[in-house]
Amino acid sequence: MDIPVNRVSLKTKMAVAISLLFIVAFAVLAYFSLAWFVREFKTSISLQQFSLVTSEADNIDGKLRLAHKSLTSVAAHIPPEIIAKSDNAQRFLDNNSSLLATFDNGLFLFSREGKLIAETPFQENRRGKDFSYREYFKKTIDSGKPFISSPYISSRNHGHPAVMLTAPLYDEQKNLIAVFAGSLDLLGSNFLEEFSRRKIGKSGYLFILDTNRTMIIHPDKTRIMKQDVPAGANKLLDRALGGFEGSGETLNSRGLATIASFKHLETVDWILGANFPVAEAYAPLLKLKTYFMVGIILATAIILVLVWLLMRHLTKPLLAITRHVESLAVNPELQQLIEISTGDEIETLGKAFNSMVITLEQQQRALRESESNFRALADNANDGMLIIIGRKSFAYVNRRAAEITGYSISELLSLEITALVHPEYQTMIRDRYAAVARKEQVARQFETLFVTQDGRFLPIEVTSARTEWEGKAAELVIIRDISERKETEKALVASEERYRMLVENQSDLVIKTDVDGNFLFVSPSFCEVFGKSEDELLGKPFNPLVFAEDREVTLESRRDLHTPPYSCYYEQRALTGTGVRWLGWSEKAILDEQNRVEAIVGMGRDITDRKKAEAEIQQLAYYDSLTGLPNRVLLHDRLSQAIALANRNERHVAVLFLDLDRFKLVNDTLGHIVGDRLLQSVAGRISATVRECDTVSRLGGDEFVVVLSSFDHDEDITKVAEKILAVIAGVTMIDNREIYTTASIGISIFPNDGTDINFLMKNADIAMYQAKELGRNNFQYFSMELNVKTLEHLMLESSLRRAMERDELFLVYQPQMDLQSGVVAGMEALLRWKHPELGLIDPSRFIPVAEETGMIIQIGEWVLRNACAQNRAWQECGYMHLRVAVNISGYQFRQPNFIEMVAGILAETGLDAAFLDLELTESNLMTNATATVTLLHRLNAMGVTLSIDDFGTGYSSLSYLKHFPINRVKIDRSFVRDIISNPDDAVIAAAIIAMSHSLNLKVTAEGVEHQEQLDFLVSRGCDEIQGFLLSKPLTVAEFTNFLDGAMMIEGE
Repeated sequence: MDIPVNRVSLKTKMAVAISLLFIVAFAVLAYFSLAWFVREFKTSISLQQFSLVTSEADNIDGKLRLAHKSLTSVAAHIPPEIIAKSDNAQRFLDNNSSLLATFDNGLFLFSREGKLIAETPFQENRRGKDFSYREYFKKTIDSGKPFISSPYISSRNHGHPAVMLTAPLYDEQKNLIAVFAGSLDLLGSNFLEEFSRRKIGKSGYLFILDTNRTMIIHPDKTRIMKQDVPAGANKLLDRALGGFEGSGETLNSRGLATIASFKHLETVDWILGANFPVAEAYAPLLKLKTYFMVGIILATAIILVLVWLLMRHLTKPLLAITRHVESLAVNPELQQLIEISTGDEIETLGKAFNSMVITLEQQQRALRESESNFRALADNANDGMLIIIGRKSFAYVNRRAAEITGYSISELLSLEITALVHPEYQTMIRDRYAAVARKEQVARQFETLFVTQDGRFLPIEVTSARTEWEGKAAELVIIRDISERKETEKALVASEERYRMLVENQSDLVIKTDVDGNFLFVSPSFCEVFGKSEDELLGKPFNPLVFAEDREVTLESRRDLHTPPYSCYYEQRALTGTGVRWLGWSEKAILDEQNRVEAIVGMGRDITDRKKAEAEIQQLAYYDSLTGLPNRVLLHDRLSQAIALANRNERHVAVLFLDLDRFKLVNDTLGHIVGDRLLQSVAGRISATVRECDTVSRLGGDEFVVVLSSFDHDEDITKVAEKILAVIAGVTMIDNREIYTTASIGISIFPNDGTDINFLMKNADIAMYQAKELGRNNFQYFSMELNVKTLEHLMLESSLRRAMERDELFLVYQPQMDLQSGVVAGMEALLRWKHPELGLIDPSRFIPVAEETGMIIQIGEWVLRNACAQNRAWQECGYMHLRVAVNISGYQFRQPNFIEMVAGILAETGLDAAFLDLELTESNLMTNATATVTLLHRLNAMGVTLSIDDFGTGYSSLSYLKHFPINRVKIDRSFVRDIISNPDDAVIAAAIIAMSHSLNLKVTAEGVEHQEQLDFLVSRGCDEIQGFLLSKPLTVAEFTNFLDGAMMIEGE
């Protein structure tokens, strides 16, 4: 009997065949993919762990460097003389206890012999203990360099392992005299102990050991200082000890399979390591393998079903499809989509064909959209874009290219590239195309000159690249108008030429040398003085031109150029073309990026005449034996010369007759020795205030005379008198006694008040007594109209009493800018008086009247209330919250209810105390300094900011100043004004900034009016500025506009 045989359909055969091929290919792909993934996963884990270890090593290195740098910085400021005095050394360490935030196990100062001089925190019975046996002490003494020790058992925290960082101390002869050290408790609270708590995953950890296998940091504190990893126990560790850095799988010393990573520290010979158990690290991999296999099985099953279903549609009538395709080739206008509904496999083929047709249509649409987008981008680009075919004709130009060249787009398309290029650049363009034809490398970017439609020559930057356009090889050219850049470059060249002309025509001598003193540049004036040409000097050393006996002084002075502030001044005798001449040199170091000196620039001046005069005068007995100032005889000579010079030049000379207030009381109560020392101190302060061309003389007793020569304006004399009063006023410490001094000054002016020396002296004396009568601590000009001034004083007093009632007083606000951020950080409220008849009256005229009459109390309260209320009003309007500074008079500050008055105004106006800054002068602070400290601490507790105003014009006791809770110091405008031209003012300003920063105080400079002043202050680290360079004082309306333009913020 015949058994019917089932015929296997085409779809089944194809399904089985395709499925078998897919399964085999998919299985092979899956195997290799999984193997690759496993390998990459393990590599990634190792790399990530080594990256972590490297990051942690850099972090530890950085903190060790910072700790050592802080330690070395403090060591550099330890005075050598306190080494022999343990109590002084102890106070020094206690004052630098901020280092304990890093060195939690203490700070130590050891003698050269290893004896403990001082430590902080202080512990009893340890001073003088011998630590010379410690490794860190021996290493520091032997090497003379800072050292980081291996772990040791601390004698301070018994049983605690610790690490010591040291810094050697040297005296002026470079002899090692002591060792300053800081200790880190490895069980304490510091960055090393914090590091030990870091985890990798759940059970991975980090550790540090040295090259002797001694454990330094480990989560298991019992392993610290142990050498419990013998050679061979951890092969990867053995390689790390030999210099290896990286990650790998290994067995640790406990026999556990781990991924280990090692990185050597740069700061010290330690190795940072990490252990991550393999079982935990690769756990996600095992889980992923399971998911991967299940996914492969499910995907295979799904593919088998889909392939079988797909084959069902591949048996549709192929002939119908063939005929339809042939008819499309003959007549493309026929309907493009084929309609087949036979239900067999061929229907799928028909649908695939339809899908292909649709896809082609979509691709063509996308191509059209892409071209549209390209044109939109090109037409709105900031640079011109050109497509060049055949190296000459334009196939496309954008709108910007037309704007640059001055042609329309249609005009450009009709031109060739040579029509745009300047004739002088045509050869360069042809050579470029010839090089491209020879397949040589040419720069993608170059500069050329275009000729615009209106005939202008326009510098152009060209960037080119090969491309295709409509199936043809083409060149994409991007053009950029660089005319502005060229103008900037031309201006820079002109500026450099002007600078060279300035130097070359400078009468002073200008040089530049390398570090060894060899000339790199000499000005024509230098060549003229030394009688040598520039070629003879360049590359030659400076020293042979110096007088032999002065060469060591020159070299010693130049050593200062290697330390801040990297400048020096010295005087030397030089072997010039006309013989030996005295030269004074001001020099500044040029530093590289590592703050190393790479060159030196200097400016010199011939001071031979001055030196001769000094030598002649020195031989004469024309000086006061107590103060060293010119006596009456030399004063008369100097004054005669000043008068003669002023007479020739039609200038003025001022005579300032100065008398100390209540000096007799000092002599009578404290004795003549104390009085003499006070006179010496006052003489030094006055001399430091005036110019070199001026004269300070002591007539006898407590009488001084200052001669100011060559003045044009009384305002200049007033400023000098104010500075003298400021430097005298204040507390002077003599034999632990505080002596408060002030002075009265009378001023007469040649020729207004007399042409004879005796008349000028007598009239200045009269004016001085007028100053005494007006309350002392002031200055008065001699005038025949003193009665008129008295009447004016009475008129001002009467008008001032009615000024508040008539609303004649008002406030203006001057912004203060933070130099680090460049934004306005605050403002100062300044009082103004608009008199109905006299107009605006300067505060310097009516404030003293207010203080004399006591009206300053009422006026000061009015100023404080209005400044706080206005500041709060601006804040409520949504402006940035700024600090408002208010000047406080000494009379106001000493009122019994001053604290309550400030608190009441803050509560009344609603202003946060943090936005109020009270400014007090040095003299006010030093009046009854003990009570002042109490008041300041109460204000500080309220949250009010406190500033010292006009710092440097009074006299502050540093012993009190460091105890005052001051937040800010303001440099007086008298120092800022001449900060560029007067070296003394520059030194004073820099010293104020440095001292304030050392006391953690902010510094605000007043009266900044020029960019050069700002540059100087920025270079010295000043925090804030105030002055006309930023803004003049502004009325409320003007300041509101200022805020609208610069600082408006969103309201909360």
